[in-house]
Amino acid sequence: MKMPRNMHSLCQTGWPVLARGLPMLRRVLGTTLLLSMSISTSLAQNKESQSRRFGVADPGASEPRSQNTEPSFGNIYAAESQGSYHLHQVRRILDGSKWLALQEELWSAPAVDGGGPRFRLTLDRIEGRSFSDADLADRSANFELRAPFLHLHGSFRVHDADLAEKNYLIFDLGTGQRIDRPVRRVILVPKQMGGTPWVLELDRETGYPLYREEYDSRGQVVSILEVIDFQHGSRASAPADIDWWSEKRDVQEFASFQTASREFPANVAQAEAHFLPSGYEPSGFRSITSDLNTEQTLVQTFSNGIDQIFLLSTVNATRPDVLRSSYDDEREVNLMIFEDQNNTQLMFFQGNLRYQILGRGNAEQLQSFARGMIRKAFR
Repeated sequence: MKMPRNMHSLCQTGWPVLARGLPMLRRVLGTTLLLSMSISTSLAQNKESQSRRFGVADPGASEPRSQNTEPSFGNIYAAESQGSYHLHQVRRILDGSKWLALQEELWSAPAVDGGGPRFRLTLDRIEGRSFSDADLADRSANFELRAPFLHLHGSFRVHDADLAEKNYLIFDLGTGQRIDRPVRRVILVPKQMGGTPWVLELDRETGYPLYREEYDSRGQVVSILEVIDFQHGSRASAPADIDWWSEKRDVQEFASFQTASREFPANVAQAEAHFLPSGYEPSGFRSITSDLNTEQTLVQTFSNGIDQIFLLSTVNATRPDVLRSSYDDEREVNLMIFEDQNNTQLMFFQGNLRYQILGRGNAEQLQSFARGMIRKAFR
């Protein structure tokens, strides 16, 4: 198939032309967040292998680590994935020119018998706002749908310690205090252009990040995750009847794109290495079958150890009504771009196949990746 006659982007600075269609587009892009939750099902295998690599002897141990342990990606990874925690935290997100602060409660425990990560993240309240009981219940239910993505991908997390070591530098800024606990302050600087810088405060006893501050490419703070109450080990034993998060859809894991594509009911374009920003490598392939409609999605995941890029290819996808007239000419492709602080979402269609790309970091690099995928899909 030849390259489309006219490839252009719509509303790169916030959808002004499609104002009337914005609710629909947000719902379409919102499905991306829900689909991305499913990538967590493969984390258990990564956690198990990395735990052995970094020598974590007892995942549920409540004994403190040495307070002289040097900060490392392996230690941060082990602290988050192998400890038991009960904490309250504030998630601060820059919404335009104002900060939105969500107070959350998190229970977290090590995986059991090779299963997925065990956690439960709930919304306590939104700072500075008051709601009726019914409205708060509705917002809490909506939050619960997004909680898996927020917990696993909404802020700093080491997904692969070896890749993080390869792509980031750690600078020690000394010691301090956070909620009356000794911490070590560090700054993470990407070695490659487009990576996300982070400032962390690591609990010296457990290694758990008590403070995470995200910067964009202009050096501006765009998100903060701050622990305000912290319990760990035996003091963080979850209630026996806790409802741990679990994947409720049909998700299949594959060892390679070739294996996944053979099982997928559509000819999906594979991302090529030179499309990706420098430092990113494939980290997972899975298919997701919707329990609500006929959509089936193949998810290709790429990581530099900390940041991730998700490429979702969905068959039997419905185009937004506001854009259907744009596709009367099959030679024309619209690359839709939505930028929100340090996150970028992109979408285009090839027939009834929808491609979506999500990532944190440099928007230009993600747009270049999307255009590479368009050339590959329509080749």
